[in-house]
Amino acid sequence: MLRKSLLWRLLKLKSEATPNPNSFTFRIPEGNFESFVPAGQSCEGYHRGLAEIHPFPHQLFEQYGPEVSAVFVASRYVTITKFPQVDWETIEWSVSSFIGHYLMYAGECVAPKAEYLLLEDDTAPLPDDSEVVQCIKELIKEQVRPMVQRDGGDVKLLNFNSKTGIVSVAMLGACRSCPSSQNTLKEGIERVMKHFLPEVTEVVEVKGHNVQQEYDLRFPDEKALHKQVGLEDALRRRKLDRLRGRTLMSVNELSEPDGDE
Repeated sequence: MLRKSLLWRLLKLKSEATPNPNSFTFRIPEGNFESFVPAGQSCEGYHRGLAEIHPFPHQLFEQYGPEVSAVFVASRYVTITKFPQVDWETIEWSVSSFIGHYLMYAGECVAPKAEYLLLEDDTAPLPDDSEVVQCIKELIKEQVRPMVQRDGGDVKLLNFNSKTGIVSVAMLGACRSCPSSQNTLKEGIERVMKHFLPEVTEVVEVKGHNVQQEYDLRFPDEKALHKQVGLEDALRRRKLDRLRGRTLMSVNELSEPDGDE
């Protein structure tokens, strides 16, 4: 009975709207279930080519490929970004049910693949950090990051230029494609930084920055993914053709009307 009761609760998970009209956040009920990833870790599949970074986005993209454009996985929440043309109300219940079943039956705390792992190590103090850099890291850890995570996103400190006073960051999750991310950046992050640190003159987002850029991604974009899928499908059909002695029809051919109306 307890298991059924918990499952019912999970199946009724509600999404939280974010400042990004295309992104919605689901949070794990406290104290009941394993985290998606270990504390202090996260990963982001910002296109289907990165589905393999973790079991959750892998299964999500497999089920909702035409509707979901990106997924950000943190310890106790996930942020799902839909394609602009998709009506969220038509898939919300289904996605909620999917997450509930994942947490109940397949969910275990699994670290993302090492090459795609995002750690909150950007705020860890280093021996050669200046006093200003130490303060910047502390502000991000204690004030900026919690504020951004409440909106289903995250922020990554990239650099501080001591000569110009410019702090460079990468916006993740719901913030990556949010129309109001600049407002968050200037009225939120920059305002906090400049209030406490006169050495900071500006906070800028490095647009298009890939925090995993040092890694050779299997599929750098959606086009590369589709090309690879096409190649693998053609190879599969050729192998089956040799085995069966006949041509295996493609998915598109199978979906065409046979002419018998």
